[in-house]
Amino acid sequence: MTARPTLSRRAFLKGGLAVPFALKLSRGRSIEKAPRPNIVIIVSDDQGKLDLGCYGNKFCTTPNLDSLAREGMRLTNAFIPTAICTPSRSALLTGLYPHRSGAYGFRSIKPGVHTLPELMSKGGYRTGIIGKVHVSPLSQFPFDVLVGVGELGFGRDVDKYAAEVEKFLKKTNDKPFFLMACYADPHRPFPRKGVGKGRAAEVPNPHDSRKVLIPPFLFDTPETRIELAQYYDAIRRMDRGVGLVLKALRDQGKENNTVIFFTSDNGMPFPFAKTTLYDAGINMPFIVRWPGVVKPASVCDSMLSFIDILPTCLDIAGSPIPKGIDGRSFVPVLRGEKKMFRDVIFASHTDHARKPRVPSRAIRARRYKYIYNFRPDLAFQNNAMNSPTWKSILKKAATDPKVAARVRSFRFRPREELYDLRTDPYELNNLAGEPSCNRILVGLRTQLREWMKEQKDPFLPEMMK
Repeated sequence: MTARPTLSRRAFLKGGLAVPFALKLSRGRSIEKAPRPNIVIIVSDDQGKLDLGCYGNKFCTTPNLDSLAREGMRLTNAFIPTAICTPSRSALLTGLYPHRSGAYGFRSIKPGVHTLPELMSKGGYRTGIIGKVHVSPLSQFPFDVLVGVGELGFGRDVDKYAAEVEKFLKKTNDKPFFLMACYADPHRPFPRKGVGKGRAAEVPNPHDSRKVLIPPFLFDTPETRIELAQYYDAIRRMDRGVGLVLKALRDQGKENNTVIFFTSDNGMPFPFAKTTLYDAGINMPFIVRWPGVVKPASVCDSMLSFIDILPTCLDIAGSPIPKGIDGRSFVPVLRGEKKMFRDVIFASHTDHARKPRVPSRAIRARRYKYIYNFRPDLAFQNNAMNSPTWKSILKKAATDPKVAARVRSFRFRPREELYDLRTDPYELNNLAGEPSCNRILVGLRTQLREWMKEQKDPFLPEMMK
């Protein structure tokens, strides 16, 4: 582990970041340590960036998260390295890309990989996770308190979440804490009328299917509208849970010394999103409230990855950051000292719950994205293809050639994809075959290969053929 650099008094007074935690001057000449910040990470499940009021969706009602964004920073370019729950959550908790941690697909991390609960605990923090865990083996994620979704109405009972958060806070006393609240919403199944309090409990005052935001990568069908409205209902239930967590912190006097992160583990569970490397699958909502540090109602366009969360949390806590991890701290971004953070991010998809395996890799710069698909001969499948939305798209494709072409490009991925995100933010127009874009394509392909080489990606030899 790296030793943290010391900081002179002059540098500290200028707002330096190398101190383990905030300091304050007493009346004398001595310097005493202020309490270290608590850290809370709230994780939604299968929620895209488009589906929050504070990100511009006027139809999806999320008052608590909208309020959190007004009190903190809303980041627009936060990405996960894989659009599946296990590898994205593992990246958050290890600071490593999936092939280095071992957690690609639904695999466990490798023996010896260090994790955030372990490192925060070594730094003197009490640790806990409430809700969806979905990483393994648990022996390498030694949270002091672990309450799984089975004890929380299968992750849908936000009142039970709040009760467990309150219990955790009361037993923490004056010790700093690191807590994760991981909701099962808005993962399918969505709320449905008549289901009661089970896995898909009904939400009062449901959204109107006539008033939904249909992203351009989907098609306007009655089934799509109904499912989007149900999806919004699940998000609103999760948003209520976020409000209860914030209230618990406030009621117990923890609010002003707690850093709160909100994000999701992958994109919406619809076609062209979850389990894909399109932005709808990997570009996440990301909100940070840090009283006295993060400027309220600020918006940040810096690119960052889930691998950067672990070193950022350790930096905030004043704990050493392990050598050799892929991520780095974005505390300077949160403090407003640095506007640009990453030039590119990398993402991968190897497999999920559906067969056959159709792997792909991607590099995403600020303007362009390049995707390499290893098996254009195989039909890609994911769980969204069981949905009424997908079935309605197939029905539409039977009579509409444009929809049919879109369906085919989703199922049989071209070898290479290139998108100009400035003019085509929803990645509808593949430029890989355009001669005028060849220089950009070759440059991004070369960068992607170098990254795969660094990661010891087992698929690199196939790409080099």
